[in-house]
Amino acid sequence: MLEKEINQLLEASALANVKGNLNEALEKAKDAVTKEKLLRRQKENMNQADSINVELSFSVAFNHANQLQANGIF
Repeated sequence: MLEKEINQLLEASALANVKGNLNEALEKAKDAVTKEKLLRRQKENMNQADSINVELSFSVAFNHANQLQANGIF
């Protein structure tokens, strides 16, 4: 399932950051953002917008912001 894959990307991104692999952490975060947007679009197209996981969306955005900051981009 796509949500599980997104969660795995989040965990991999955080772990890469802890290990000092900042570029890998950012790439995983970007992948999570892309997949989360895809999931949201799919649910909206199937008229299931009310089942969008806002906690997951927040986690993806927050992790992405953290990885950007860690890489000195933001």
